[in-house]
Amino acid sequence: MSKDMQQEQMSVEGGAYVIKKNKKLNILAFILCLLASFFIWVYVMNTQNSNYTKTFSIAIEVINEDKLLEERGLSVFGVPEFPVSVTIQGKKSDVQKFSEQDFRAYIDVSTLKEAGSASVSVAVETPTTAVSVMEVSPKTINIHVDSLETVSVPIYAHPHEGIGFEINDITHVEISGPKAYVEAIHEAIVEIPHSDDYSEGETVISSDIKIYDKNKKQLSSLYMEFGVESVSVKVVSVNEQ
Repeated sequence: MSKDMQQEQMSVEGGAYVIKKNKKLNILAFILCLLASFFIWVYVMNTQNSNYTKTFSIAIEVINEDKLLEERGLSVFGVPEFPVSVTIQGKKSDVQKFSEQDFRAYIDVSTLKEAGSASVSVAVETPTTAVSVMEVSPKTINIHVDSLETVSVPIYAHPHEGIGFEINDITHVEISGPKAYVEAIHEAIVEIPHSDDYSEGETVISSDIKIYDKNKKQLSSLYMEFGVESVSVKVVSVNEQ
């Protein structure tokens, strides 16, 4: 019997022709259909489904600072250095084309009118309309707005018990920041690490500078910029205990 006759046979039963089909062909056809359906589903999910999402970490920009300074004499302080989390939605093939550098997250300070704390909404620009912004976290950023002021205040190094210090080269330090904060500064103190091994004439470098008001109350250094990053201090006396 030929192969064709093995695949499909005809017989006579009760005077009628009956076609006997090969079951192996049915199973093979089913498997092929199943595979085709699977690949079609994968294609649709990867290229056509517009519900694909991806989250990016994007640095925050501040725009229109110059306009705020020019029109109102105000500067922005306290912009966080951490990025915002932005979730983008679109077709997978579109979303996967982009990285963090293709998006822009920013706050616009041009509408701020007065000094003080402010909560500003974060806006996000996408490189194409094929993707959209689903979520931004945080949605708002808290900043401080004030006129920028710089003061020069005396700086000291407090002695330790039995050890005296003298600051080299400088007697004052410049400090810049929001006017409302800076106006309260009366003096600066450089803190020297404690040690039992200091000797006279030794030089110590410290970047730990604290600021105080006229009542000797320590003030926050938040938003402040110091004219020096560190201070050179000489050990001028060591009294044995």
